[in-house]
Amino acid sequence: MLIFFMQYCLRMMWIEEKHSDNAYKSTDVRWLKQEHFQRLEAILDAMMREMENVYSDYLSCIRYSLTQYNKYPSDYCKGQHWNIRDTNYLKMLNIFLHNNYKTDETKKDVVIWCYLSNLPFVEERQDLNKKNLYEYLRTMKKILNNNRESCRAARALWCGDGIKDKQIVYARYYVQGIPQYYTGCTNEQCNEVVCFLNDIVVLNKRFEASVSTWLSNNDIQKCKSDLCKNVVMKEFAKQYSPDKETIEQYENLSFINGLADNFLTYDGETCYLKEFCTAAFHTEISTICLDNKPHQYIDILKFIFINRINIGKISFTDIAVSWQNYQGDRGATHRCYGAILLPHAWCDFFTSEMGMPISENALEYPLHSLPDGWISANRRIVQPKDTDVYGMRGFAAHAETHAVWDISDFLANYDWILSDTDGKFIVNGVQTDSLPVYLNDYNGENFIFDNLSHNIKIYFSAEQHLNNALLYRFKAFNESSEKERINNFDAYLKEKEGYISIRNMYGSRFFIKLNEMK
Repeated sequence: MLIFFMQYCLRMMWIEEKHSDNAYKSTDVRWLKQEHFQRLEAILDAMMREMENVYSDYLSCIRYSLTQYNKYPSDYCKGQHWNIRDTNYLKMLNIFLHNNYKTDETKKDVVIWCYLSNLPFVEERQDLNKKNLYEYLRTMKKILNNNRESCRAARALWCGDGIKDKQIVYARYYVQGIPQYYTGCTNEQCNEVVCFLNDIVVLNKRFEASVSTWLSNNDIQKCKSDLCKNVVMKEFAKQYSPDKETIEQYENLSFINGLADNFLTYDGETCYLKEFCTAAFHTEISTICLDNKPHQYIDILKFIFINRINIGKISFTDIAVSWQNYQGDRGATHRCYGAILLPHAWCDFFTSEMGMPISENALEYPLHSLPDGWISANRRIVQPKDTDVYGMRGFAAHAETHAVWDISDFLANYDWILSDTDGKFIVNGVQTDSLPVYLNDYNGENFIFDNLSHNIKIYFSAEQHLNNALLYRFKAFNESSEKERINNFDAYLKEKEGYISIRNMYGSRFFIKLNEMK
């Protein structure tokens, strides 16, 4: 273990000097000088003193996907980012030391190097203490969290017979170059991020010189990675911002985790919070609970609805959704390519590269009342079909899908009815002798029959989620109405719960069952 550790440290020293590990050979010691051995000795001594008190605290990494589904391939379990609030570097060091023989993984472990290489200076210098070091490491992890890749694989899960019991597992972004022994899921090959990680190692060397002036502009311009260079410049802008303290409050939110660009406007060497970042807005999002339940997706859609977010500008395109049929591991895995998904993790929503498109227009109905699924090219929410094999539960054996909501045509999602001659009815264009069972249950004193028309369709649905969408549309229509407005809409629904109402809205007529909106 000690030999591997020493090789790790010497390789990092090589990168500091050469800005690359090209030509580095662990068996070649001819380049070493006395200063390298003295520094290695100082790191070892400081490390041994630190290791006396290993404790448990935050996780070194945060994963934003649904971790209860880790049995699926790593493509569906990504979302990992460095946790900028974590200061338990002793725990990280303990994990690192037990895994430092994993050469490919330790090459990526630049955070532990930023920690180890500065420990001796914490002990030697009076102006540098652990707080300074932890603030510095927080900044380095923020920089690393910008080195993200987009995942284009999602998973559809069967969790029950109803269309509301289907779930999509998806985390859009994951940070490249986090060693596998921290994340617990397989990482990508690191070839594409070597330049970024090497820049961090080189920049880290400058921290030893001065705490107050950590980096000069000349140091930043030496970065070989344009991404790293741009991110470091933004970190400088935050330091000189009049909103610095509030910006840090946003950064520390667990689902933002340092990636606060969507809340900021950069202006030369400084930056400012955007207009929508009011105290009330911060209080609202501070109450968000980052959990690993499907409700995270539902809560995101509620936030979108309340804050009038333009969903057309926050959707992720060209996603491959896969699912297993009812036979499980013994059956086939089906895939649908070119799917569109809305954010399913808070991190994806708040840190999306597409920003925070707040609209002035209210949404007529909420997506959170609808089933989960992917959006097809023709603007429909789609799910895999259930199996029709007797006694079996799960998705169909063949790659069959069906639309559960039409985004492009609101009325197309509902049944409709007209009265016909001789006491008959026309339901969805077909003549029938009796009312649909759902409407017949509410036909006391001929309420349904007396409100039917020969030429004006009345739309309705027995499905709870579809009726719930009607309730939200009813509420939006009521708020915009100048006549016959219901002042306390929620109280009205509670008072009339269980009744059915007929309403004219936006040029169409509906039967709506009144109950609490979900």
